[in-house]
Amino acid sequence: MYMPFSWLDEMVESKLSPTIVAERLTMAGLEVTTLPQSNDELANCWVGQVLSVEPHHNADRLKICKVIVGEQEFQVVCGAPNVAENQNIAFAAAGASLVNPQTGNKETLTNAKIRGVTSEGMICSEKELGLGEDESGILILPPNAIHGQPLHDLFQETILEIEIPANRPDGLSMLGLAHEESAIFNTGISEPPLEFPESNVPITNQMHVEVKDLDLCGRYTASLVTGIKVAPSPKWMQDRLIQCGMRPINNVVDITNYVMLESGQPLHAFDFNKINGSTIVVRQATSGESFIGLDGTKRQLRPPMLVISDAKRAIGLAGIIGGANTEVSSATTTVLLEAASFHAFNTRRTGTELRLRTEASLRFEKGERTSLPPIGLRRATRLLLELAGGTASKGIIDTKPTDQGSQKVKLTMRRLVSLLGAKIPLKEVRRTLSALGFNPIMAGNSTLEVTVPYWRADITIEDDLIEEVARVIGYDKIPTTMLSTSIPYRKADLYRTTKEKLRDTLTGQGFQEIVTYPLISQEIANISSDWSTTTSEPLKLYNPLRPEHKFLRTELASSMLMTLTSNRRFDDGPILLFEIGRVYLPNPGDLPQENELLTAVLSGPTILDSWLETPSTFDFYHGKGAVEGIMQVFGLTEKYARCDEQLFHPGRAAVITSDGKVIGQIGEVLPHTLTQFNIEKPPVTIFQIHLNELVSLLSSYSASFMPPPKFPAAERDLALLVDSNLTAGQILNVIYREPLIQKATLFDVYTGSQVPKGKRSLAYRLLFQSNERTLIAKEVDQAISKILAALEVELGAARRQF
Repeated sequence: MYMPFSWLDEMVESKLSPTIVAERLTMAGLEVTTLPQSNDELANCWVGQVLSVEPHHNADRLKICKVIVGEQEFQVVCGAPNVAENQNIAFAAAGASLVNPQTGNKETLTNAKIRGVTSEGMICSEKELGLGEDESGILILPPNAIHGQPLHDLFQETILEIEIPANRPDGLSMLGLAHEESAIFNTGISEPPLEFPESNVPITNQMHVEVKDLDLCGRYTASLVTGIKVAPSPKWMQDRLIQCGMRPINNVVDITNYVMLESGQPLHAFDFNKINGSTIVVRQATSGESFIGLDGTKRQLRPPMLVISDAKRAIGLAGIIGGANTEVSSATTTVLLEAASFHAFNTRRTGTELRLRTEASLRFEKGERTSLPPIGLRRATRLLLELAGGTASKGIIDTKPTDQGSQKVKLTMRRLVSLLGAKIPLKEVRRTLSALGFNPIMAGNSTLEVTVPYWRADITIEDDLIEEVARVIGYDKIPTTMLSTSIPYRKADLYRTTKEKLRDTLTGQGFQEIVTYPLISQEIANISSDWSTTTSEPLKLYNPLRPEHKFLRTELASSMLMTLTSNRRFDDGPILLFEIGRVYLPNPGDLPQENELLTAVLSGPTILDSWLETPSTFDFYHGKGAVEGIMQVFGLTEKYARCDEQLFHPGRAAVITSDGKVIGQIGEVLPHTLTQFNIEKPPVTIFQIHLNELVSLLSSYSASFMPPPKFPAAERDLALLVDSNLTAGQILNVIYREPLIQKATLFDVYTGSQVPKGKRSLAYRLLFQSNERTLIAKEVDQAISKILAALEVELGAARRQF
């Protein structure tokens, strides 16, 4: 937000430099920077004083003026009707760049002869200087302007650029900033007057207001002014609006914007003669109701969007924008001024859905007290009478059903010391709060009862008041104190530590972590429905910001494949990615079920081109190795079973189990699915682990110390002839039932011509070891015989004899 420093300086009696004020406001919690705005285009323009004015001997409308600028005198031919002796004026010397009122273009001024008389410069209007639109006469400067002073010094302004925290709506007004500066520097403040003269005709005899939804409109106030004249607003008001980044329109509209910037209360002006039935109704929009705003855009509305309507149609979108059908124009003579308090969340939701944000909605979205509207309304009505004339009806319309009035919060010095760790004198606390607009009164020896001002909707509890005291006094003024208590022991959170271990393990294996958006498009939702863990439709957003963000994802595989696609456009090298993210499963009649998954993808060559090694690509077994590395870190043993999930290639997928629980899946993605994601180079392997299941397993797992073996191990190779549809995991399950087996590793798969059709040869390296004795060959042979017997009975496997 932008604010001219001169406006703030007008309200506060500190008279400090902009730099000092900006620095102290920043230290108090408002990030403020100063932007000096010098009018460099006013080079060769000076403050001058008219010494004499004589008629031109050869032109009735021209005058010959003597102008003094510093110690130099100039003769200027001027045709302005308002030029007079002893005036301070804007003088442009030869070389100045001025605006041509006829063309609007900049032109360089030169000395010239006008009707036989030399003119050594020009006495300028505000339009010629580029300071406004008035070209009816010359610009007359204040009497205290010093002739000879450069004109750009006179019109120089410092703009404050302010970043407003989300919880500080008062910072969006000049009064809010003035109270801040007043409290910080312990100075007085000048608040704008609110009183205005009224007629004898009550406003209630001229119009009627009905609020049909008191939850969405906490308070509605209105005033009526007749006999106004719509015209440009005065230059001082236009300048301030421009400096704040707003466009001047006319005196009526400019007043509503000016008061909003001054007090923080948004207002709107209706042409009262265009309101049907002299009635205002605040209601929810009907489904399909159309509305054309002041921006000329037609919008379709629906409940619970709040509208301002007359007896027939909507004439305003509450808290956001007025309607074109009641716009103030040059023909307007009667104005209805509106100041209200609208529900913050509903205003934000309406603006988001309609993609419409305004200065008014920004303020309503941050929340405001219902005591602010009548204050803003009275200020605007007073200015309207001053700048547009007319007569105000007696009284104002004020529904005030939920007027918050003056909220009171108790503050104890004991709590203040407890939070800040420093003793601040009670007198200083009272002074600080009073300067901020609060009204603190004693309610005991060390307790204050503090009345919250109308513009501080963010103050609700005792700790809020303590924060106010601390930031205004200055956090740098509070002495640092060391902790004087023991740090309590807290048991590590298993869920969090599990996720950290997963991240460390995978990054150690060469994976990179990614974070993808949880919203997906209709196209991705259709594709992923084939392998999603739910049969229900994914949850749909009512008002998505973008078409590709319509649904909440029910799986993570599609996010990984989309990321892989985008990375493949730039690099054909190895890609190993993982994400720990949430999926959202519909739960009819209740909130969605949120599950957290670890999902990883492997693709591309295992190594870059090298003469040392034969290139290979990441496949199912590389993914399986990554899973085994994870399980080893947690001290768990994994097993694999057949997986029929439609995402994966048949025969190249497995369900991951541990201790009888399914904890995840792994497999190579089907070529058809890869084509849908524009991935041209298979294989692509994905594995996922369900964190809830993994953590549940770990919570019941207790690690035990295993001493290093005392006795040597015996190693044997065992080649088996098995059915081709048997998995290596099924065979390992049987092998590991032998007590003497410490480790079994598949090291060869053979399907050559010597192997019968429908069969394949699997070779395992078996490690036998006992913790009690050294094994002899006979014991190892007996163990192998038992394994072979079990494999033959259960799986039809036989020892390979060739």
